[in-house]
Amino acid sequence: MSHMRQIGDAGYFGLIQTKAQIQNHCQHFGFDTPAAINDPACNTPATCNFTWSREWDTTVSKLIHHPDVPMSCIDLLNLLEETEIDDLCEGCGKRTVSWVWGTGHATKEEDLIDAAVTALMSLQIDEPIRAALMNVNLLCCADTQLVFF
Repeated sequence: MSHMRQIGDAGYFGLIQTKAQIQNHCQHFGFDTPAAINDPACNTPATCNFTWSREWDTTVSKLIHHPDVPMSCIDLLNLLEETEIDDLCEGCGKRTVSWVWGTGHATKEEDLIDAAVTALMSLQIDEPIRAALMNVNLLCCADTQLVFF
């Protein structure tokens, strides 16, 4: 609660909103299985497609949504790059992981965090905005004697 007093209501709301956006993104990222990108030299494209889908549905989504130790999208793709998946040829695995990296979904968490930190810093640095928010807080809380700043 003391951190909320330091960053103010607007900053706290921004952090909560960012947390919700990250959770929403991870839910969609884990749920929507990206299509396998077959290597032209692959001799078993149907097997690679099936294996990729199975691996994503049974393992990847569980790692992202794990209740105790959820894995970030970036950590997950790093793990997939290093892991050899049975029945998925190396070429198809590398092409598919590279394609998923290229979509930008893996770095969206960091992008959302960076945007939230930038917004929070601007609230802390921008004196007119901070003064206006402080006045609103003081006016709203004057009759209850609660002051957040």
